[in-house]
Amino acid sequence: MSSQPARGLYRTFLRTLRRMGKKTDELEIRKPVPDSWGSYGYSEAGLAYQAAALSQVLGPSSRLRFFPGGERLDAGGLRRLVRDNFRVHASATPEEAQRFFGEGLVALRALHEQLYMQSCSSSCTTEGVRIDATSKYSTSSATLSGRSQNLFSYRIRVINNRAEPIQVMGREWTIKNDKGGVVVHVPHAPGNAVVGQQPIIPPGDCFEYVSGTDLDTPAGLQTGRLEVAVLENGRPARTLMAAVAPFAHIRPDLHRQA
Repeated sequence: MSSQPARGLYRTFLRTLRRMGKKTDELEIRKPVPDSWGSYGYSEAGLAYQAAALSQVLGPSSRLRFFPGGERLDAGGLRRLVRDNFRVHASATPEEAQRFFGEGLVALRALHEQLYMQSCSSSCTTEGVRIDATSKYSTSSATLSGRSQNLFSYRIRVINNRAEPIQVMGREWTIKNDKGGVVVHVPHAPGNAVVGQQPIIPPGDCFEYVSGTDLDTPAGLQTGRLEVAVLENGRPARTLMAAVAPFAHIRPDLHRQA
């Protein structure tokens, strides 16, 4: 891919990665957050999740090369990936070059989406229970009273890095708007479940669910904890409160301005 459009695309990638290097040290590839509030299920964890996320983001038929080699990539590693792809396809036929250029545009769009999700994500581990949270903007509307309403979807992933199975029993949440006002507060009540479920997660596995919230401002902050039981012989031996690190709800236009 040695045409002028390809060189322009390459420079755009590099500019994006330079900006990324100023804002964040590493990027963790994530699957897009769906708008299906209340959905749940078991998911891949670790490198298997990373590979599945890359395949979903780039498309299963993409011929772009990617070698994550770990759960996170820094700006330098991503630059090497971009450079390697352009070098590999430098001698492509015109027909192949056109396809690779199209796939490059898809990858550039995906990179911008990943950087947006990075700014709306958090990760925290409590006694071997890792909780990843990611938010995304869904839509805006006006209520009957004329109040502006911004809807956000968020995904919670619970990864069991312990030697014993665990069970998610309940949760507590505090959601604030960008003025610091509390919009939602769900106090901890033993066994109040997550999306109506109390899933058992074997060692090394992951359970995830999707929920959502609305804000009267274009941004906000959510934090909380999950009640988790450590199981022995199929029964709760003890419980712990696993922290969910604060994660932001941000409308995309605010992220682009940052």
